[in-house]
Amino acid sequence: TTSVLAVVGVGGYILIVVLWGTRNAARSVIGELRERTWDFQRLSAIRPMSMTFGKLFGATSYVWFGGAITLLMAAPGILEQRPGEEGYATLGLMVSAGLLGHAAAMSSALFAARRRRADARVAIFPHQLVGLIAAILPIWLHSTGAVRDAVAGLVGYELPRVDWYGLSYGDTTFVFLTTAMFALWAMIGCWRLMRLELMASNAPIVWPAFLVFLIFYLAGYAGVFVPGLALAYVGLAAAAIVAALVEPKNHVELRAFGAAVAGGRLGESAQRAPAYVWAFAFAAVVAIFVASQGKFRVGVQNVYPHVWIAALGFLARDIGVFLYFHSNPRQNRGDFASVIALLVLNFVLWGIALTTHSDVIVSLFRPMSDAPALTAVLPWIEAAAVLGLALQRFRKTPAAAPDVRAAAPA
Repeated sequence: TTSVLAVVGVGGYILIVVLWGTRNAARSVIGELRERTWDFQRLSAIRPMSMTFGKLFGATSYVWFGGAITLLMAAPGILEQRPGEEGYATLGLMVSAGLLGHAAAMSSALFAARRRRADARVAIFPHQLVGLIAAILPIWLHSTGAVRDAVAGLVGYELPRVDWYGLSYGDTTFVFLTTAMFALWAMIGCWRLMRLELMASNAPIVWPAFLVFLIFYLAGYAGVFVPGLALAYVGLAAAAIVAALVEPKNHVELRAFGAAVAGGRLGESAQRAPAYVWAFAFAAVVAIFVASQGKFRVGVQNVYPHVWIAALGFLARDIGVFLYFHSNPRQNRGDFASVIALLVLNFVLWGIALTTHSDVIVSLFRPMSDAPALTAVLPWIEAAAVLGLALQRFRKTPAAAPDVRAAAPA
């Protein structure tokens, strides 16, 4: 009986908290955009913290009532099948995954608001889908043991538990703690985005702090300092690409940021720097440090210093692709064009290049361990070309009216 109730309870929790909850969280903002009442709320006297928690938890309050009932149904069966720490961690994982999904869906909706997609055609489902992925991913990692398998591939041997900075965790416990930490960061992100929507300025603190946390979190998997930082670089590069995709590419703000950098005004430069610039700067520091340590081994493969210099050049090129397709204000689908271009560059053309068996051609798309000179130089030539084209198009584009909500990055 308890096992049947556990299955029904978990299924009901996913339907109510994950599926319905992420929709409500996204609709709390998208619904206002559709009904053209968002600007009235932005001009209200409600404080950003109150607005954030009102929408994040108020819009999902009924969902959590249903979630509590389904958890009570599932708890006896889960604790019977997974006694002790693993059972309680499973219940905690379900709650934290729901919170992460709701915060991710609302964050996605707030990014849509920042990009001024305020019309009746704004769809809820894409933002709900972001929340669904964020909520289901940790549950999938737990159910498949993917975290333990990934760590085993990194260190070269299988571990019965997840080893993080020398501390041993059960895989369920570790996924629960990780999900809870990222859910907290996602809620903080909602608050920072809401501050921008309510025309309050943000100091450049939270996003850099998250990047530091990301380095600390990812470096702990390897158990060895340099391979850990190499893994952290991958996370920082991913953060830079995601930020380049979702951040508004406002011409006025980009010009103001460039002027602050050219004028040597460090405080203003830090305040105006887009999130992807911060992520790239952190990635550059990590990549240069890792490259300075010489050759090292990850699993069963040797990694050479020039690979990190090349990887940083490819990251600069990919960010330049986003800037290029947004350098023309008439480009209404710059993100779509950028994603397609990156897929073609990093997968289609790379696959074609492999068939040529030419070091020069392959080095245009992937770092090569046995061609250090080409690998270190060619990506930066590509990055300079793409960024130069983007800058040229920006200079030819007349300045648009500033977006007061983009006055400071989240």
